[in-house]
Parts: sequence; C-alpha cells; structure tokens
Amino acid sequence: MPSQDFRDFFTRRLGLVPSILLITILSVVAVAATVSVTLLRDMHRQAWDDAQRRLDINLAVMEALLAERGTGWRLEHGTLFLGDQPVNGDAALVDRVKAIAGGVATIFAGDQRVATNVARPDGGRATGTRLAPGAAYDAVFQRGETFRGEAEILGAQHLTIYRPIRDAGGKVVGIIFVGQSTAEVQKAVEAGRLAALVTSAGIALAAAFIAWLLLRLLFRPLLSLARVVDRIAQGEHALEVPCTGRRDQLGAIGRAVLRLRDAARQTRRLEEEAEAARAQAAIERQAMQRDLAGEVERIAQGVGTALATEVSRLRAAASGVREGTGLAAREASEAGSRSQSVAHNVQAVAAAVEELSASIAEINRQVADSTLVARQAVEAVEISDVSVGALARASDRIGDVVQLITSVAAQTNLLALNATIEAARAGEAGKGFAVVANEVKSLAGQTAKATEEIGSQIAAMREATEQAVRTVRSIAASVARMDEVSAIIASSVEEQGAVTREIARRAAAAADGTESSASSIAAVDRNVALVAEAMAGLQTAETAVAQQGEALREELSSVVLRLRAA
Repeated sequence: MPSQDFRDFFTRRLGLVPSILLITILSVVAVAATVSVTLLRDMHRQAWDDAQRRLDINLAVMEALLAERGTGWRLEHGTLFLGDQPVNGDAALVDRVKAIAGGVATIFAGDQRVATNVARPDGGRATGTRLAPGAAYDAVFQRGETFRGEAEILGAQHLTIYRPIRDAGGKVVGIIFVGQSTAEVQKAVEAGRLAALVTSAGIALAAAFIAWLLLRLLFRPLLSLARVVDRIAQGEHALEVPCTGRRDQLGAIGRAVLRLRDAARQTRRLEEEAEAARAQAAIERQAMQRDLAGEVERIAQGVGTALATEVSRLRAAASGVREGTGLAAREASEAGSRSQSVAHNVQAVAAAVEELSASIAEINRQVADSTLVARQAVEAVEISDVSVGALARASDRIGDVVQLITSVAAQTNLLALNATIEAARAGEAGKGFAVVANEVKSLAGQTAKATEEIGSQIAAMREATEQAVRTVRSIAASVARMDEVSAIIASSVEEQGAVTREIARRAAAAADGTESSASSIAAVDRNVALVAEAMAGLQTAETAVAQQGEALREELSSVVLRLRAA
C-alpha cells in the first residue's frame, strides 16, 4: 500500500528527527513557493500597470511639449502644421519625450509617420512608414477614438496609446503615439521574479537551519530517555530517569519511563518469587505423578480386562448373527429364485391367455361377418327366387303363345291345302293361285317347324327354370340354416371369450402377486445383505476395538512409565 510505504519510509528509514526536519523544510518550501507565485503574479500585473501609467505620463509630456509650440492643427499637402510651424521631420520633439519619460513617440500626418524615434530593423528612424491596418487604425480613423493596448510596430510588440489629432473642423488629420516595448516590460518582470525566487530560497534555507537547531534542542532529552529505556530493557533497574520534573510532553514521557522502571523492578521481583513457587510445585507434581501413575495403572488393568471380556462376547454374538444371516440369505435367495420361476410361468400363461382371447375375439368378428354375409345371401336368394318365379310364369305365357302360333300354322297349312285343291279344279286359270297356295303351304310348314322348335326350347327352358327355382330354394334353406348355425357359433364364441378374459384377468392378477412376492423376497434378500454387510462392519469394529483396547493398554502403560520417570 503506497500510504503505508510512505509512513515506513519516514518513520523507519530516515528516523524521527530527519523526518520532522524534512517535513518542516517541505512545508517551508511549499509556503515560500505559494508566496512567490502570488508575489510574481502581483509583480507581473504591477509591471504592466506601471507601464500603462508611464505611457499616460509620456502622452501628457508629449501633449505639453506640443502645447508649447502652439495650437490649431491642419494638414496641407501631406504636411502637418501646429499653428504656423510644420511638425514633419521634428525629431527633437519626440527625442525630448523619450529623454523625459522613456519609451518611443511618434507624430503621424494622416497615417504616415512624419516625426518618430521608432527604429527600423537597420537602426534608422521609421519616418515615412505608415500605420498598418488593424485595431489601432480602425479605432482612430474609423471610430475617431483613442486606442490603448498591445500592437505590433515594425515587427516588435509594444504597449501603445494612439490619440487622434483633429483639425478645427473636427476631422482626424494625424495621430499622437506613445509606446513602450513589451520586451522591456517582460525584462523588468523577469528581474523581479529572479529576486523573488532568491529571496524565497534564502528564507527557506534559513527556516530549515532554524528548524534543525530547534529539533536538536528538543530531541536531546528524548534521546536520553531512549537510552534509559534501553538500559531498563537490559535489566538495569537502579538508574535515574531524566525529565521527570518537566511539565511538557517530555516530562510526561519521563514520568512514564519512571513508571516503566518501577514496573520492571516489580516484575523482576515477581519472577523470582514465581521461580521459587515453580520449584516447589515441581516437587509436589512429582509426588502427585507417582500416585497418579499407580492409580492409572490400576484403572488400565481393570479397563483392559473388561474390554477384553466384552470384545469376546461381541465376537461370539457377531459370529452367531453372521451364521443366521448367511442362512437367511441362502433361503431368501432360493425363495426368490422359485418365486421368479413361478412369476415367469404365470406371466407366460397370462400372455398365452391374452393371445387366445385375441384369437377368440378375431373368430367372433369373422363369425359376425359370415353371419352378415349369410343374411345378405338369403336376401339375394329370396330376390332370385322371385325373379326365377317371374321367369317361369313368363315361360308359361310364351308356351301359350307358341300353341297359338302352332294352331295358326295348322290352319294356314289346311287353308293352303284347300287352295291347292281349288287351284287344281280351276285348271289353267288357277295355276298362279296354285303357286301362291304352295308357297303358303311351304311357309305354314316352316312356321309349324319353327314353332315346334320354339316349343321344345321353351319346354327345356321351363324345365331349367323349375330346376333353378328348386336349387335357389334349396340354397335359401341352406343359407338360412347356416345363419342359424353362425348365430349359435357366435353365442358360443362370445361365452368362450368372456371365460378367456376372466382367465386372463386372474392370470394377470396372479402374475402381479407373484411379482410383488418376488420383489418382497428381493427386498428381504437386500436387507439380509445389508445385515451381513453391517455384521462384517461389526466384526471389523470388534477387531478395531480389540486393537484399540490393546493400544490403550500399551499407551496407559507408557503413561504410567513416564509418570513414574517424571
């Protein structure tokens, strides 16, 4: 930490007196620097104020000298007149101002220097040069005001006053100028600054020397007290303590050191008494240790014997519990195996019953579908029966028509025969009619033949139709019987499905019970394992107790030996 290092530097490395002296010097230097800065700032401001006052004096001197020359300014053809006397080239006037008040002076005719002691860079007078445009030019020629301030004249900075010269009509016809170089003002300021710094340094050195003398005088008694404290720390308690009669802080320190000496003397006496008491206590402690050693030895023997007896009993009990636990673990393991086997078988039965139940449900669904199909077939057979009956009736009507056609054909044939006979009777006149009668006869024969074939076909169709009606009715009866049988099968399958589902439910319950039993047996098995593990830990603990008992017996024996040796 920086602050801690700073304190250590002053209090440990330099020492108290150099530290106080250094702090005093730094304080004096800081005060002197503050005073110097304030003084220099005031000197700088005062120097500029003095320069401005000197310019006012220069201007007053210039105006007084001009007043002696006459009154009334006028500018004619570039020449400036004061009264009847021309001012152009009158260097004596401006030199006199410089001799009286210092600085530089110039008279302008318009903005041109006609009398001046301002020097050019080559050393000659700046007569004939003009006023450069700027703040001074604007103040005089544009506003008709006097300008005060810093301005650059031929490359050099000056503190200046430009006052306008007016003719009788109030027109600005020239300028009266006085000025002082700022370098000269700054030189005066630097000289004052050096003087102030030298003075401040002298004051700081004198203050540091005085502080050093005062610190030596003040800390001399303190060093004496430090030497006394050091001798007291080394064991000298009969020496005199200085500064105890003083009423300042050193007196307080001296009295504190005196109390320290008396306390050290008392401490030394108490230490001697304590040493004697320690010797007596050592003698009494040795006697007590011998008595305590005997008592500890007796207690150790009793504790060791009791501990050995209890360890033996614990070992026997642990062995019995371990054997019982092993037997229980084996039986639990066998019961768990049997239970798992039974559970597996019951689960297999339950799965088979569930599959059987699913098959019966599928059979029931198929039987229902076949019943529906059978009913649809019965309905179709009934519709077919109606259609076949209508076909049989239509065949009967066709047979009646065929008989009618057969009768007409026979009559036509008879009519053709009669026509043939009549044509034969008519002779030649009936030959054409005989041809027609033959054709009619032939047509009647063909009609009879066709009608006969149609009749035979209709008879065959009627027989087939009757056979179809019988077949359809037989099918309808079979389908109806199948519908009845399907209903019976569906009822039986539904009953079997209910029984199968009940078997599946009871098998699942048995499986769950078997699994619960197996889980309980497994839990018993785990508990038995935990008991066995605990018994193993108990056996380990019993062994550890026996070892600790032996170690305790040995440790107590060692303590007894040490007590007796002490």
